[in-house]
Amino acid sequence: EESTCPQLVKRLGEGTVLAVGRGYFIILQRFGADFEDKRTAFFYHAGLQEKDGAIQEEMGITESTSRESGILRRGDDDFVKAQEWLHNDMGNFFDPLWHTAIDGLDRVTVR
Repeated sequence: EESTCPQLVKRLGEGTVLAVGRGYFIILQRFGADFEDKRTAFFYHAGLQEKDGAIQEEMGITESTSRESGILRRGDDDFVKAQEWLHNDMGNFFDPLWHTAIDGLDRVTVR
């Protein structure tokens, strides 16, 4: 909650919020087991890819070879590339509030 804007946190509430645009969808969903646990998952569906690794190639990031290597963390070059790609792909098709969710990410996994 501290890494994004209060308006987005208000929309999320204590559950799930979804946005759909031009065939894509974005979901924010709380997953903490305790009321005080405010961890939230962010899902961005960019459609089906023609081949494995196509989305990583488009982003300019290294294709993962394991679950651990697929986790991009804030400060990593590939993390920045993934964030930039998300912002560019979303463009002006989504409410600007959703871009604050991208800015607030701590880690990204591309699959």
